[in-house]
This record gives sequence, structure tokens and C-alpha cells, in this order.
Amino acid sequence: VYAGSPLSGPDDPALPEVSRPGAPAPDAPFGEGWLLEALAPGFTLLVFGGEALLPGATTVTAPPGEALRARYVGEAAQAVYLIRPDQHVAARWTAWDKAAAAEALARACGGSA
Repeated sequence: VYAGSPLSGPDDPALPEVSRPGAPAPDAPFGEGWLLEALAPGFTLLVFGGEALLPGATTVTAPPGEALRARYVGEAAQAVYLIRPDQHVAARWTAWDKAAAAEALARACGGSA
């Protein structure tokens, strides 16, 4: 876990600690395969409930399976994650915020937020 990395963006502590910013994205069953196989080679916006789009990131909508919920959503109603190309969590939210996500993407690319 890259705790305190300057590349990490916002965190929502209501979400499970295992998937906090700086942590490797936890794998889980996803459709006919595994979640990490479904992530884009670049930045991925991983969405659990609701809709989100961000220029510069591929959106993957995740079904609310038990393993995914335990690793990414917990007790929250929804969650949105920005996953880096190295499959580490860059930032996460319990509600979609396009401006915050754009800032987190810029930070993850080495820019300032």
C-alpha cells in the first residue's frame, strides 16, 4: 500500500479499508472472470451503483455481487473508484463528483490537485 502517496486523491472512510487510496485494487469474481481482468490498461473509473463518466478514464460498471460489495462498497449505497494503470486505487467516493474525479486523475498523472 502506498500510504500517503502524492499520487493518491480523495478518500471516503465510509468505504472498506482494504480498497483505500494507495492500496492495490482487490480482485473478485466479475461476470465470467475476474475484476482485475476487466480493468482498462489505462485509468479506470469503477462504478458501483449509479453512472459516472470521466474523460481520460474508461468506465466499468460493477454488478453488486457479494465479494465486490465486501471489498469496495461495504455499507455504502454506492461507490466510485479511480483505479490507476498499475491497478492501485487512486481515489474513491460514495457519490459521483466529476470535478473531484478530474482533479484526482490529474494528481494521479503527476500533476497537482
